[in-house]
Amino acid sequence: MLPLLAAGLVVLGLGRAEAGEATGRACLKRAVGWLVAQQEADGRWDCARHGGTGDGDVGVTALAALAMIRADSAGRDLAIGRALDRLVAFQREDGMYIGATSGHPAYGHAMATIAMAEGLARIRSNRHRASLARALAYSAAARNPGQSWRYRVRRGDNDTAISGWMIEGYLAAREAGVENPDHDAGVAGVTWWLDRVTEPTYGRVGYTQRGNGPSRPDGTHLRFKADRTESLTAVGLALRLRFGETLASPLVRKQLGRCVACLPRWEHDGSIDMHYWYWGSRAMAAADGVAVSRWRDALFAALGRGQSADGSWDPVGPWGRYGGRVYSTAIGALALAAVVDPTRSEAIARLVLFPPRPLEGESLALVDRLCAELRSEAFAVRDAAFRRLVEAARADPSVAIHLRGARARASEAEERERLDRCLAGLEWQPAALAMIRRERLATDREYLRRLLDGFGEEIRAAAKARLEALD
Repeated sequence: MLPLLAAGLVVLGLGRAEAGEATGRACLKRAVGWLVAQQEADGRWDCARHGGTGDGDVGVTALAALAMIRADSAGRDLAIGRALDRLVAFQREDGMYIGATSGHPAYGHAMATIAMAEGLARIRSNRHRASLARALAYSAAARNPGQSWRYRVRRGDNDTAISGWMIEGYLAAREAGVENPDHDAGVAGVTWWLDRVTEPTYGRVGYTQRGNGPSRPDGTHLRFKADRTESLTAVGLALRLRFGETLASPLVRKQLGRCVACLPRWEHDGSIDMHYWYWGSRAMAAADGVAVSRWRDALFAALGRGQSADGSWDPVGPWGRYGGRVYSTAIGALALAAVVDPTRSEAIARLVLFPPRPLEGESLALVDRLCAELRSEAFAVRDAAFRRLVEAARADPSVAIHLRGARARASEAEERERLDRCLAGLEWQPAALAMIRRERLATDREYLRRLLDGFGEEIRAAAKARLEALD
């Protein structure tokens, strides 16, 4: 448990926000370490061995792999690759990722689809890419025509929770550059569903209809009361922000307010809901201001208080008894990874202090050509250019910097909007986002001073030289 770490850092002179950040980063590192240590020889995580019920191996394997990917864990590519290979082995001929038995296999499939898509940025494998394409085809076949998803294939009913996980798979696949003919229709269907189940006056989002609360396992409704969580509102808020709505939207502001009024707390009174904390953090990652600071402080405090000495979290939330300790630890790590400041890592410090060379030659010509194709009147040409630019920027930070410059130079509103879309496609990738911010970080004295402690000699020397040059 880490509240003493935060208190000690405050005593040493760091501000509460800085101390909270240190607690969050320490919790994340310890959680990922625990997950790596629990991986089975065949690449999966054993749900039942860690307190789960039924067969949840697909879902917890996907979440554990995703936690390592989003935590930007250096040296974990082998573990990530083994996990993705195991997910491929779970996949049926129709494209669904599914274990031997499962009550609601759609969740495991959706989580595995996200992990496979985001894993392509780390493990560039044609086998994984082909698996993802089959998974997307299954998801498209399962979606209710013109609507959203539930657990079964095209039964005509929908729910917000599974819809959130399913459409995240679509969004991650697009960022990975994998073709999905159902993408736009899927986004439209989920948008339709969110509008249908969102109470317009207060912004609260329902589960299967407007006004009803989140699902709970049988016999736990009194223990985990609906008024202790805003999990579905957080799903709706995160998705609306990802779909392009802004903080200027009155509905978005209402939903942000609801989440801030229901902050994470590690109290055994029905308040622990790590599924909610995950989606709330996903939403906060796309927001800014006081609301985000309050959420981050509360999340870091809650997870710091609840973390076990080995780095895991007890499966004490509403879904802990199904997913066990692997589920609670993976989704806790994912909540942290969404809101810890990516600029505090060594990898980002190196990108800021030792920036890549500007694009030149054939690379520069190719990126400029793709930027020009964003202005095409043909949707297929624009879409292909968008996907190639995002993929290139994720592989080479120089491309992210070039796109930022192109956005600043663009004279037409439509061109700026399309470049904004490319940059938005990077905003959930910490390294790329930090490179977009590089100009500010390179002259931020507070940031540079933080690099003088806790980093290697090369980084400390470069930060010191940069500070001296600024003075």
